[in-house]
Amino acid sequence: MKKNYFIALLICFTYGIKTNGQDLLLNISGNNILETSKIDSCNYSKKHKNYKSISKEVLRVQNLLYKQGYIENKLNKLEKFNDSTYKAKIELNKLYKNITIHYKANTIQKKWLNSISNTVTDTHFILTLKDIESSLKYLNAKLSEQGYPFSKIKLNDITTSKNALIAHLDVAIKNKKRTINKIKVEGYKKFPKSYLKHFLKIKKNQTFNLNPVNKKTE
Repeated sequence: MKKNYFIALLICFTYGIKTNGQDLLLNISGNNILETSKIDSCNYSKKHKNYKSISKEVLRVQNLLYKQGYIENKLNKLEKFNDSTYKAKIELNKLYKNITIHYKANTIQKKWLNSISNTVTDTHFILTLKDIESSLKYLNAKLSEQGYPFSKIKLNDITTSKNALIAHLDVAIKNKKRTINKIKVEGYKKFPKSYLKHFLKIKKNQTFNLNPVNKKTE
């Protein structure tokens, strides 16, 4: 009797190790087949080691949906379905394709906006939701070229009005315009100054543009 009990205990212990070591599965669905298809297009990871990883993945999917224009998407539930599976349900809600962004003409040049938008006026411009991130990076790079490498650009006061998205462009320019006032080459004392001036084209008193400086120093 004792022997049989020991064997049963050993089997349970071995099975327990396998169960605890197995991957957890995540399944995310929407309110209907179309919403579920949109979520599946995010190519989310279904296998995870723990619940924390699952939570992070659900949040990542929500952020991806946000960038696609589902800015009102909502996690309705995330629950354990069985020992190895978790189910999440995300309600997508309305899809917003464009956003109208108001800006101040004294901070952003209109010709820059014409490079990223087909609709530009003296007070606002329109972007697709998927282009927001790349467009803000572009504008930040243009400010850097003007000698403001530490400027920051973001969208503020995002609201909805008559099924449209509206925001304001916040441009934070720190300090005054930067110029190069000194060039110091470390690790090579005999580095030729003519190389700096004629080939790298880096010289004193020129506008400090971080992007080409990084490329040239490489």
